[in-house]
Amino acid sequence: MSPALYNDQLLTQFCESIITDITFLEHKQHNCAKIFKFHDLEMGYCFLANNFMDYRNLDELPLRLSPFEARKSLKLFLKQESLWKYEMYVHSNEDIPYFGLLSQTLGQDHIRYTYNMEEMLNSLAVNDESFEKRKCKFPHETIYGSTYHYSFSTCMSDLRVILELKYCNCTLFTSPIKYFNYFCDFRGMSCISKVDITFKAKQIAREKYVCYPSCSEQKIQFVGSSEIKKIARPSFALVEVEIKNVPSLRCVRSVTQSYQDLVVSAGGVIGLFIGISILSVIDIVYLCLKKL
Repeated sequence: MSPALYNDQLLTQFCESIITDITFLEHKQHNCAKIFKFHDLEMGYCFLANNFMDYRNLDELPLRLSPFEARKSLKLFLKQESLWKYEMYVHSNEDIPYFGLLSQTLGQDHIRYTYNMEEMLNSLAVNDESFEKRKCKFPHETIYGSTYHYSFSTCMSDLRVILELKYCNCTLFTSPIKYFNYFCDFRGMSCISKVDITFKAKQIAREKYVCYPSCSEQKIQFVGSSEIKKIARPSFALVEVEIKNVPSLRCVRSVTQSYQDLVVSAGGVIGLFIGISILSVIDIVYLCLKKL
C-alpha cells in the first residue's frame, strides 16, 4: 500500500509544514520526512509514502503491514488553510498518482477511509515468459526513455506526454524535468485542453493495449468512509487510512505449460508415431524378404 497526498499549494516541499502527529499501527511516528517523500508529479506537488520511486524493495519500506496487527491503519493530521486543497491517493507501491486514478478530496472534517487489498503473487516460471504472453510487466521492465520504474500508471503518464508532444508540440510543466524545453505556454495548454489528451490516452490504452498491467501490483479497493467525531483540534483535519484485511484476497499467477513442456509433449507424440511407422516398415521388408 502506498498513500499519496497531493497539495495544490506551491509553497512548501517539507511534509512537516502540513502533516503532523503520524500514527501507524497504533505507534507514533516521529519523522515525517522519513515516511513521506516529496515529488513533483503529473498531479502536482505530492508526498509519497512506501513508493518504489524511493525504495528498491519491500524490505526498505518504512510502513509495512502485518496480518497479525489488530488495527491496520495510518493516521495523521493535516494543516488546514483556506487557500490549500488536498487530494489523497491510495494505491500499490509501484503506482504513482495520475489522471486516471481514484482520489479522495480531503476537507476540514475528520474522516476514516477504509480499503480492501488484493495481492498478486507470481511463480518463478512467469519471469521467463515474454510480457506479450503473460500480459503484464514487472517493475524492472521499464519503457525505453521512461523516467520511472514500470507500472500501469507510469505507462499512462508516459503515454500522456507522448501524445501532448505529438499533437501540441509541448507538454505540461508537471511532466518530468527532462522535458523542460518543451513545457507549454498558455497557447500550448489551450491546445492540450482542446485536443483532450486525457481522453485520447485512455482510448489508445484501451483499444491498442499499449499499457500492460503490472505483474505484481496490489489492487486497492475503496470500501467506504465514515466521520470520526469527538475530536477537537482547530485548523487541523484528522485523516485515517484503514486496511480491513492484509490481504483480503491473494492470487497466484503461474505458467500452465512452458515451452519445455510443449517440446516434451510434442516429442513424445512424434516419437510414438515414428516408432510405429519404423516397425511397420521393418515388418514389411521382413515379409518381402521371407517370400524371396
